[in-house]
Amino acid sequence: MKTPYLLNAFKGFLIFILAYHPSISASAATKLESKIESEGGVNVTLSNPDHSFKLGGFLQLDEILFFKKRDSLAGVKFPNSADIRNASVNITGDIYKNVNYLVTFAFETNQVDLDDAWVTYTFEPSETVIGLGQTTPLTPLENVGQIWDYFFLETSLATTSFCIPDRVLGVSASRPFYDQFTLSGMIYGPRTGDTNTLKDMKKRDRIAEAVKVTWSPCHEEGRVRHLGLTFRHQALNHSLDGQAVLQQGLFSTPPEAVGRNTPTLIDSGDFLKTSGYNHIGAEFAIISGPLTVEAEHHSVYVNRLPFLPSDNGNVMFYGWHIQGGYVLTGESRNYSFSDGTISNPVPKGPCGALEITARLSYVNLIRKNIFGGSEHDFTLGLNWFVNKNVLIMANYILARINPTDINNPGMRTAPPLSKTQTLNIFGLRFQVVF
Repeated sequence: MKTPYLLNAFKGFLIFILAYHPSISASAATKLESKIESEGGVNVTLSNPDHSFKLGGFLQLDEILFFKKRDSLAGVKFPNSADIRNASVNITGDIYKNVNYLVTFAFETNQVDLDDAWVTYTFEPSETVIGLGQTTPLTPLENVGQIWDYFFLETSLATTSFCIPDRVLGVSASRPFYDQFTLSGMIYGPRTGDTNTLKDMKKRDRIAEAVKVTWSPCHEEGRVRHLGLTFRHQALNHSLDGQAVLQQGLFSTPPEAVGRNTPTLIDSGDFLKTSGYNHIGAEFAIISGPLTVEAEHHSVYVNRLPFLPSDNGNVMFYGWHIQGGYVLTGESRNYSFSDGTISNPVPKGPCGALEITARLSYVNLIRKNIFGGSEHDFTLGLNWFVNKNVLIMANYILARINPTDINNPGMRTAPPLSKTQTLNIFGLRFQVVF
């Protein structure tokens, strides 16, 4: 979405809010019950306590440095860069308590995109939540939290590869049971701008379905146990006017640090006559005081239809990660039972909170006649939560890569034997959430 259209949409949204909430009018602003606070964003408390809205956002500034061994990754360039990794402004609010909305505007280079845009309604007393709009699809734990709550600079190799697309248009429903279980479902299609991995201009949009169940027998402050299982099915267009549709670059990932022009070395390549794929994700998390441990396993099954003799049968790719953090100053990461997400600790001391982190991750895109490469990454990190709004993060990443041919991703013939190639990466992030 280009900037002029976005600005018009933004103006229209504000006009709607002002019209819908008469307590924001000039006469109502004089009432003692209405006030504006700047703590944690711009919070507007209206004369009607059932109505509210908040203006917030975040900014992430990254410095990424790559170091290669002399004989590693010949001919592939990893330029160092200082970059604005992410920046956005969001508006959230409540209408009559049961209705909640979120609109997020993401700033990328010279344009502004509409990122999240959804409305939810909560039914009481069952706490069933129905959602409608553009948001993150149901996926395992690491991908559904807020981007500013990540343990590391980027999500793991498997999450980046398989939790696609990052935003969808759909309808969802979720409900907790017995204060231990949650059950969620979602039906969605591609959002505007998605490539033909999900749709073709001359064919109808392909629909996806997702179901997720979580179990958390314990979720009190500083003590959490969490298990989850997610199943997603994504249909794909596999023919157009009798010809096979090329599904381009279904699964791929860069290393676990991204600069301005960081190349992708692990890539499943293009698929012909693919009816869809199934994604199964299992997740585990534990919080015990200052210690947090989280792990996931991803399996993706691609349904290939007969077309080329060499493309015989379905294929399965997989990946996993295990990561953890220990807050040296004693604080705990926070957990939301209803959302099944983990968020940053809130510092209690004047000098902030300090957390050490580590992660081991793996993804394999090699199966049958597809040689998309594989990669192991090991990451060490240090997070300094200066206060609840400011974070300084440092990551060291050792990436060991069996890459595909960067000019022929997902090659269908085995590459010549070569030793695993090594990439050392150092990343630094300054983050502000308001």
